[in-house]
Amino acid sequence: MYSRFYTFFILVLLNLTLFAQAPLPSNISQRIALDDALAPFYHGVASGDPTQNSVIIWTRLTTDQISPQIEWKVATDTLMQNVVKSGTTTTSIDKDYTVKVDVTGLQPNTFYFYEFSYNQKYSLRGRTKTLPTGNIDKLRFAVVSCSSFPHGYFNVYQAINQRNDVDAIIHLGDYIYEYGKNEYGSVRVPEPTNEILNLADYRLRHSMYKLDSMLMRLHQQFPFFTIWDDHEFADNSYTDGAENHTPATEGLWKTRKSSALEAYAEWMPIRSVDTTNNQVKIYRKYNIGNLVDLFFLDTRITARKEQTALASLTGTDDSTHYLLGTEQFDWLKSGLQQSTATWKVIGQQVMMAPFKVFNIAFNDDQWDGYPSERKKFFNMINDNNINNLVVLTGDIHSAWASDLPFGNTPYIPRTGEGSAGVEFVTTAVTSPGIPLTGILGNITRDAFGQLVTDNNLHVKHNNFVNRGFYIIDFTAQKAQTDFYNIETIERPNNAYSYQVSYYTEKDSNHLKKSNLPTQFNGLLPIKAPLSPRQSITTGIKNKISNFEITGVYPNPFVNYTGIQYYLYENASISVSIYNTNGQLVFLKELGNKPRGFYFEKFDLSNLSTGEYILSINTSDESISRKLLKTE
Repeated sequence: MYSRFYTFFILVLLNLTLFAQAPLPSNISQRIALDDALAPFYHGVASGDPTQNSVIIWTRLTTDQISPQIEWKVATDTLMQNVVKSGTTTTSIDKDYTVKVDVTGLQPNTFYFYEFSYNQKYSLRGRTKTLPTGNIDKLRFAVVSCSSFPHGYFNVYQAINQRNDVDAIIHLGDYIYEYGKNEYGSVRVPEPTNEILNLADYRLRHSMYKLDSMLMRLHQQFPFFTIWDDHEFADNSYTDGAENHTPATEGLWKTRKSSALEAYAEWMPIRSVDTTNNQVKIYRKYNIGNLVDLFFLDTRITARKEQTALASLTGTDDSTHYLLGTEQFDWLKSGLQQSTATWKVIGQQVMMAPFKVFNIAFNDDQWDGYPSERKKFFNMINDNNINNLVVLTGDIHSAWASDLPFGNTPYIPRTGEGSAGVEFVTTAVTSPGIPLTGILGNITRDAFGQLVTDNNLHVKHNNFVNRGFYIIDFTAQKAQTDFYNIETIERPNNAYSYQVSYYTEKDSNHLKKSNLPTQFNGLLPIKAPLSPRQSITTGIKNKISNFEITGVYPNPFVNYTGIQYYLYENASISVSIYNTNGQLVFLKELGNKPRGFYFEKFDLSNLSTGEYILSINTSDESISRKLLKTE
């Protein structure tokens, strides 16, 4: 996210005050709902990292069995009759019961449907698509970033799902946020309500996000390419720390980062997170026929040095002030030099184009704060005559379309000469933009936008106000981005509107404006069904109780643990814990609670190490989970 230095600078410059978002009326639900029809696969399904012949499929099983065996199938039809791949896999508490399968041997440019089953119960059927190969006429992605659960509803995800016209979703990070209740947004309440710090916290936050119906349905219908940004860890992260991390009170950054990495690898449909040799790598490349080479970078965790305002303000040329680091830079350089695709596309976290007012850089958290490495990058682009560079960016909670004014010749805004490529920045799904508050003195949002473009002539479009997404289309002749604004995030609402389009023609390396979005020709296959298949035997119910435990975090535990559970109806709840001899060792009355999601923590430091049974109870029902206390 844009740095606090950046926000402070804006507020001082324009004498503005922060915008306080009003909470929703109490009669609008702030929490997500559990769909009992999905048991025991409450978190739905997802797919990601498709190639021409493979794709990751993902789900999560709600159970406490030691090593449950899950079946999976991939078919070409929604009825799952023409099965082309199948198998079995296992999961465990060590993986937080997440399930991830790399399905290989598939055909290119093909839609597939997939599902999981356990104990004769089915998951949702997902739809996914492999990448095309050879000569490709067109390619379309939806690009999103920055989805803060407390700031509102994920209506962007619903709008994209209903469009049903993209090959894949590119999520550029800030998929989750680390803040606690009312620390950053107040429309919805996150679980856990504290700022997430340890593995149990990160797992629980990922679990809560995956239970959001709008996100769940988007994952069900489209493969995702994902990279993390800072909030999957903590605000303004870098390799050795974060602005929103205080070691004295929150522990070692290395421990927190490791926990965030483990939860991300478990809960996201990503092939792998390489942590060998104390390195953290998610940067990777996808060859999409002759049309696009798609590079994903990590400008956050792999090698980034701490943000310094001095570098941003003065343009200090420090060759050791890394954003990418030597190893990632060399990998990117080699990939770009060897690329024969028409379009060289880079998906990454923080804005690459300059952003200055009165010749002062606003944000030390983006490439402006790492001028030496940016100069090195564009020297490489120019020295190798690399054309058709398109950069896809998130992070800054605002929409931008910019030339990249770093060519071999001085940049000329009128013609685009001297531009080395183009950048499209997507605004946020929900996270707030620059905190402007209408008219104060002679300054308005429009005036501020004009101030930005007047001082950054390479910027062709900016929007600091609206939440939304963009659709980007690639053809042999041009790459065009269509910007869309969502109507509201304060309540469920799928309405959205077209704003503007910008495109770059092959070998031009600069932007032109279009007032019409790219027309999509062709129909996608039928969507995957909204409900799972019926159980094989009619005697099995999906809904086994009027409530469900969806997770125990942490487990094993040392001093405390907690349960994530959902009530299908109002009930009086108690929690009891028994040792292996059946003796009651802990009892807590939680009282009358309305329908909804909850997470309750318990201090069990007085218990001895060993195995226990936790039971959550109403007047006539109970559900149990196994617990293990360690030293």
